[in-house]
Amino acid sequence: MNPLNLVRRLVNTLGIMCFYETRGLYDSNAITREREARSLSYHAITDPEEIGHRLQELRATVPDLQHRLHVGDRMIALMNAEDLIVSHGWMTDRPGMWISELGVTLRSRGNYVLYDFYTPEAFQRNGYYSLLLRSAASSRRGETGIIYALQSNGASNGAIRKIGFRRISAIGLMLAGRFSFRHR
Repeated sequence: MNPLNLVRRLVNTLGIMCFYETRGLYDSNAITREREARSLSYHAITDPEEIGHRLQELRATVPDLQHRLHVGDRMIALMNAEDLIVSHGWMTDRPGMWISELGVTLRSRGNYVLYDFYTPEAFQRNGYYSLLLRSAASSRRGETGIIYALQSNGASNGAIRKIGFRRISAIGLMLAGRFSFRHR
């Protein structure tokens, strides 16, 4: 597919996808204290059985779960004192990853990509998503991390910017250099 037609299709059907980066320069001690004060813990889960169990708890399905596990992506989560996930997402170190919302492969110069986050409704509006993002970034201290969100998702974009991720691009500007797309 012609890249210009792809961009037009994406803008017309999905709106604009915003991309952000961080260098993970967060005070990990302050983040740990905040998690402890709220009786929360941060986990990077790689065990397929545990991920399957956690997704069942959430009544969630991940269509490409086996692929994510095969390529080494890991589920990251904040859990409360009752061992329930209050917010979760995924982290990958892959240089190229499929973005299902766009139908394209992202090639990033970042060290890692954060994607596909979800906070169960019962736990929304408590700052868990922001704390999970800061926890993930601080676990990769000094490395460049990338995250993306549809521009129309105001809550996600607001949380991403609020914690210090810097907007670096939007889908209309992608072809200029930092990212390249290849249609699957």
